[in-house]
Amino acid sequence: MQLIWVSGPTARLKIFSITARKAVWGVGLLASALVLLGFLCHWVSLRVAIQIDPSLAQTMGGVTSATEQLRLEAGYRDKLEALNTQYTDLLISVQHLETDKNEIAELNKMESLRKQSHLDGASVLDGRGGPFKAVSFANFKRATLDAGLDAALQDADYLKESLGFIHQRWRQEIDWLKTLPTGLPIYAQARVSSTFGVRLDPFTHRASLHEGLDFVGPIGTPVMASAPGVVTRSEWAGAYGNLVEVSHAQGFHSRYAHLNQRKVAEGDRITRGSEIGTLGNTGRSTGPHLHYEIMYKDAVINPTQVLTVLRK
Repeated sequence: MQLIWVSGPTARLKIFSITARKAVWGVGLLASALVLLGFLCHWVSLRVAIQIDPSLAQTMGGVTSATEQLRLEAGYRDKLEALNTQYTDLLISVQHLETDKNEIAELNKMESLRKQSHLDGASVLDGRGGPFKAVSFANFKRATLDAGLDAALQDADYLKESLGFIHQRWRQEIDWLKTLPTGLPIYAQARVSSTFGVRLDPFTHRASLHEGLDFVGPIGTPVMASAPGVVTRSEWAGAYGNLVEVSHAQGFHSRYAHLNQRKVAEGDRITRGSEIGTLGNTGRSTGPHLHYEIMYKDAVINPTQVLTVLRK
């Protein structure tokens, strides 16, 4: 292929021959020039971005100046340290909740004596339902490290606040439980020989209502108050033998019968776990044991159902 160029008043001719080889070289040189121009523009813009907006430079090229990189790393370290501190605080909060949970379980030993029915394991045939709400995957979009650290710190703050609220509520629940007769009247190992309800009377062998729990143990075993309160009776009471009766909060009373010794007097203020007497075999009794009763608003109730009565 040839190109003819005519120039000037003399009509001078210039002839250019274009071969395939020259065309390839020309295209190659043009492409190389464009690539070099692109790299030059990118480098210039990146240098400008570093000086004006380092975060933009990081987005454009994935690199920053050494000073900016150190600043970013220092910021990340500070946030990671704050997150580690929050994590430590959360562990302490969880430990407090664990302590509260164990204390609640300790206070609720009496109710654990109640016979409870247990449900069978879950089955695929069990009824289930509810509206369908599709899971959105928008929340799983990739975020920057800085944004992720900020979100983690916010989540940790919220969780810490929630745990603090739960801990406060549990402490209130514990303080309330401590005022009720939910404790065991005998701390030592003791066997329950007779539960609350209808039974055959041990003397007449006729049906009768047993209004308490009988704890069997050796004579002299310490008997403890199941809750704080005021002693309203400490006397010999016929079939009950040596009897101690204590008034508690919210209309509860507890009775401790057949005692060998009474160690409190009427009007005494006692605390939860105070020794009020010792297990004996006085009154209408076939052997050493403690007869323990609970009354709620002058009505005798099953001692294992103190909290059930309050929930009604």
